[in-house]
Amino acid sequence: LSLILFLFYNRPLLEALDRAGLLITLVGFADNINILAYGPTTSYNCRNLQASHDICLEWARKHGMRFALTKYTLTHFAKSCKFDMNAPVTLGETMVSPEPSVKVLGVILDSKLKWKDHEQVVKQKLTTQMLALQRTTASTWGATMLKARQVYQAVVRPAMAYGAPAWHQPTKAGRKLKGLAAKLQAEQNKGLRAVLRAFKATSTRKLETEAYVPLIDIWLNRRIARYQARIDSSGIGKVIQNACTVVRNKLRSRLRVRRTRNGPTKTTPSMASREWAEKWTGKPIGQWDQREKPLVVRDWTERWTRASRTQDNRLLWPGADPRGGQVGQDVAPIAQVLLLYKSLQKAKSALLVQARTGKIGLGKF
Repeated sequence: LSLILFLFYNRPLLEALDRAGLLITLVGFADNINILAYGPTTSYNCRNLQASHDICLEWARKHGMRFALTKYTLTHFAKSCKFDMNAPVTLGETMVSPEPSVKVLGVILDSKLKWKDHEQVVKQKLTTQMLALQRTTASTWGATMLKARQVYQAVVRPAMAYGAPAWHQPTKAGRKLKGLAAKLQAEQNKGLRAVLRAFKATSTRKLETEAYVPLIDIWLNRRIARYQARIDSSGIGKVIQNACTVVRNKLRSRLRVRRTRNGPTKTTPSMASREWAEKWTGKPIGQWDQREKPLVVRDWTERWTRASRTQDNRLLWPGADPRGGQVGQDVAPIAQVLLLYKSLQKAKSALLVQARTGKIGLGKF
């Protein structure tokens, strides 16, 4: 309950900052306040941040509060190198110098929004989780394949995808995977090898098919669509769009940009994400029933079919029986494959995985 009460407690501070008429946008959650200043130069933004901080100090004096200056962080966001990225903010006798990145609610934002710093933090977190997963899924006495798969899906993969609505861009059909999702594909390979106890030589494609775990980017697409549906139903999507409009209008008025009444409206990232979600679901996002599993399976099967035709130019075995036989590049993902491992202990399931994928220690594969 304290988190909710903090939102009411901080509201007068956010309202005071909003009434100041500065080029800033505010994000407040519990005892964390983030102030985003925007303008033509970094020094201009720093002056707005200094003015905002004076308002914060006035609020703190009235409420007997104190801000922790040692926890302040500052960074500048800009695509161009022509700006002074080292401009500091002076708060009384304290000077806050900018850093290459800043942490906002668990998401690491770097100056160019390339997500490289966030990638490093995710990989560090996954290193610990992968070691724990490997220790609990040893090849002879560890958790069964189905239980290990559940741990991976419920614990490891959500940690991998934290903040995905901010950094993930859905991949178009036939395009090469890019961005942070492409880097996380290798991490999924490690996780599925631990779950299945397969050899390193086993391809990611076969690991995903045998564990019936979809590709990481397709799974992230599902999270993007659900996020859009959630913010639309809660009304937050409208708040975000209004905030984008306010920022754009303030910049136009301050920078004296000529407005064109009949000109095309620039598509914001929020609008682009919503348009993609409606195209993916095939209906307005407000009318979607949020059943994403059939859509994920559809995209996964299409991706698998396209890759099979590229590799072999034909589908040799499109109706393969998952209850037996070797898993080849021509065996489509099917949920019934999990029934093979329902009653098997770890040692036996590991041997079955290796035999079905063709990567087994007998005769060096």
